[in-house]
Amino acid sequence: MRKIVKMFAPVVLGFALTVSNAIAEPVFKDLDENHWAYAQIKQLADHKVVVGYPDETYRPDEEITRAEFASMVVKALHQDEAEITDIIEFADVAQDNWAWNSVQRAVRFDLIKETQDNMFRPNDSVTRAECLEIVINSLTTEDLTLEEATKIVEAKYIDANTIPEWFIVKAGKAEVLGIVVTIPGEEAKMYAEKPATRAEVAAFLFNMMEQVRLAPNKKLAEVLKPIESEGIVIENVVVKDNVGIIPPGTLIPLVIQDDLNSQSSVVSDVFEAKIPENLITSEKYLLFKEGATVKGLLIDKQKAMLIIRNGKLVLNTRTITTNNDQTAAFVGVTETNPELNIWRKIFKGLKVKYTSGETILVKTLKPIKVDLTNSWIIE
Repeated sequence: MRKIVKMFAPVVLGFALTVSNAIAEPVFKDLDENHWAYAQIKQLADHKVVVGYPDETYRPDEEITRAEFASMVVKALHQDEAEITDIIEFADVAQDNWAWNSVQRAVRFDLIKETQDNMFRPNDSVTRAECLEIVINSLTTEDLTLEEATKIVEAKYIDANTIPEWFIVKAGKAEVLGIVVTIPGEEAKMYAEKPATRAEVAAFLFNMMEQVRLAPNKKLAEVLKPIESEGIVIENVVVKDNVGIIPPGTLIPLVIQDDLNSQSSVVSDVFEAKIPENLITSEKYLLFKEGATVKGLLIDKQKAMLIIRNGKLVLNTRTITTNNDQTAAFVGVTETNPELNIWRKIFKGLKVKYTSGETILVKTLKPIKVDLTNSWIIE
C-alpha cells in the first residue's frame, strides 16, 4: 500500500548527513584525517570494500595483488553475490583458489578480459594502469582515438612517454573523466606501471563507484537498477542517475525506542530511534529499509514548572546504521514547539515526553543522497 508521510504527528527533528561531521574514533590507527586519501578509505571501509589488519592498521603505502584488487572491485560494485555466468578459465586461478569467484564475477561484468597467455597473475602487484583499466571497463565512455588520447595525456603528464601503448586510450578516458589519482606532490606524473598502494586503490575504487552511478557499462546497467518497494512515500525526492536526492526540509518518520521526558531524563542519556517501514520515493524506489537505527544523545533539558516555564528536551542524533550494516553520520537536534492553551501554559507548565513506540517526524537540513540500486548512503 502506498503511504504518505503526512500521516504522522509533526514533532520536528532536524538532521544533516555528512561523513565529515561524524563523531567517531579514527577508522584505522595509522590513518588520520589529514591523510590525502582518508575520506575515500573511510567510505570504502564503511562499505566493507576495504579492511584493515588485525592490529587495526590500514597500511596505506603497502601494495596489493591483482587477486585482492579483483575482490575489492566486485565488492565496490556490490556484486559479490552475483551469479557467475561467463567463465574464463585462467590457468593460474583454479576453481579452489580463494579469488576464483571474484575473478569470474569481474569477468561476467567485462571488467577483466581474457589474456593471450591465459594467465591472470593473481599474486602479482596490481599496477596503477591495471587499476584504471578496470575502472574504465566498468563504465560506458565516449570513444577516443589513440591520437586523441595521446594528446590528452601528453598535455598533463611529463612521463606520458612511459605509458604502455595498450593503456593510452584508457588513460586518456580516465583523464577526461577526472578519475586519475596522482601522488601528492607529483601530480604531473602518471606512474602508469608503478604498483598501486592501498591508499591509491581506495581512491581509484571510490572514483569508480561515483562514475558507475552515472554511466555503468552495458552488463552492469542490467543489474544496477533502482530497487522497487512498497512503503511510506517520501515526497519531493529527486531521482537522477540511480540516485535519490532527499532535499532539505523533507520530513522523515522515526519511531523512538526509549522513554524520555523533561522531568526525569538526564543530559547525556543515549537514545535510539528506528525507520518504521520501508521509505520510498514517489516512483516506489527504496530509500531506507525498515529497521534502520538512528542513535543520539539527550543534550539539553528543562523541567516543566509553574508560571510560564515549560519543559524542554533537546535530542541530538549522531549516527544511522542501515540494513546494509553501514553506519554514517546523522547529526541533528529536536525542536519542541507544543501548542498550549493559556490556562495550561500559566498554571500547569508543560511536561515534554517521548514514549517508546511513538512516531515523530524528522526535518532534513541538508540534501541526503541514496544509491537507489542498493540503499547505500552516498557522501
